Amino acid sequence: AKIRAKVKDPEKARKLMPTQMYARRPLCDAGYYEQFNRSNVEVVSLHDTPIDEITPAGIRTSDGTEHKLDMIIFATGFDAVDGNYTRIAIKGRNGVTLKDHWAPTGPTSYLGVTVPSFPNMFMILGPNGPFSNIPPAIETHVEFISDIVQAAEQKGADGTEKIPVIEAKPQAEEYWTHECDVVSRQSLFRRTDSWIFGANVPGKKKTIMFYFGGLADYRAKLRSVAKNSWEGFNIE
Repeated sequence: AKIRAKVKDPEKARKLMPTQMYARRPLCDAGYYEQFNRSNVEVVSLHDTPIDEITPAGIRTSDGTEHKLDMIIFATGFDAVDGNYTRIAIKGRNGVTLKDHWAPTGPTSYLGVTVPSFPNMFMILGPNGPFSNIPPAIETHVEFISDIVQAAEQKGADGTEKIPVIEAKPQAEEYWTHECDVVSRQSLFRRTDSWIFGANVPGKKKTIMFYFGGLADYRAKLRSVAKNSWEGFNIE
């Protein structure tokens, strides 16, 4: 209704209004919709008329219309959460890459921070971390990683120069993946296709990639892990 109130042309408003369940990241509007009231701004719905081809003059859609353009800006989405990790040949034990480790099921982790068979590798905002504002989530991960590294160094302070090894247990990764899956079932996010579950990348497995229990609950779980002698980790 708010889009319809701002966009005066009924057809433009129709094309701009979402039809799926409201389970995507909300658009923060600071004059965005008002731009469609300008006479030189049109709306082309790719749901109605998908792109057929790029032509020398612009873009031709499935209805045969050639939209003549001076410039095309490609804003086609992004490979969220795990894309940056799988594009690097990160290798763990036995030479297995992180990409291969995640291939059967999609990206997984323990607490969004570590992955079994990849000792001493820590991720900031890794898969199945908290779905929250980014800055406090980063701060939470940095604090946790700093604390567990400090604990490992204190445990190994025996006068040698041995570097401590911190590694998540496979069963801990399985537990956390299941926990994230169960919590996500209570959310509307699960009921529509979006980047939040990897649906925006052709061929990518659609899987849970966040913990939807909230940052406060997530931080409480991290405190519990630390209190219980870093439950779920092998520290040597």
